[in-house]
Amino acid sequence: MSARSEKARSKQAARAAGWGTFAAVFFALLGAFNSIEGIAALAGDRRLDEAELFVGDLTMWGALLLFFGVAQVFVAVLIFRRSPMGMVGGILLAGTSIVIHFFILGAYPIWSLVSMVVAGIVIYALLVYGDEFG
Repeated sequence: MSARSEKARSKQAARAAGWGTFAAVFFALLGAFNSIEGIAALAGDRRLDEAELFVGDLTMWGALLLFFGVAQVFVAVLIFRRSPMGMVGGILLAGTSIVIHFFILGAYPIWSLVSMVVAGIVIYALLVYGDEFG
């Protein structure tokens, strides 16, 4: 092997490691913020507009967001550890998060859009650089 191809390979490995860490950090932040959002919904925060929800009420969505937020933080730890289950769980939970935020878009418009974009970037990082795991 030439030194040039070995250098390119190490650069690619560093990029993959960076994206894996990025996915873990942002997924942990997404989980933490979803947990806070769920607690706010369960507490009946007046800033949340229940009339704008597609289905259900704030209590249902609050409990769901709290559950998924805690699960996302747990999976973020698995992603940090480069576990294959972390990668699979991250993709599934990020996809589910996109769907959940679509349904609560009316009650949390800005945060829902930000969450959907971040979850999409996490999915990208986990799929494109998935060879980093396991």
